[in-house]
Amino acid sequence: MRDGKRAVDHATLACELTEWKNAVFLDTLAAACAETGDFDKAIEHQKKALSFPAFEKRYGPEARKRLDLYEKKKPYRDPSLAAGELAPPPREVKP
Repeated sequence: MRDGKRAVDHATLACELTEWKNAVFLDTLAAACAETGDFDKAIEHQKKALSFPAFEKRYGPEARKRLDLYEKKKPYRDPSLAAGELAPPPREVKP
């Protein structure tokens, strides 16, 4: 179950512990903020994450897509974590 407030708390603590110098944690905080509906903060944190050259080089295209979502007031949903489609029930095989 999504808990944006809790995610913001944890991601903020991670950013504080790394003195706001870890772009991946900033990216995570941006996603958490968007989940709570605080898109202004999500945009701010995502832009900060993209300002790190190594992060931009490795994650730039995906991170800019998330920034675009936040600017459209939409949260980010990781497709790899989405519930998969269930297979149809087994059918009876006739001999």
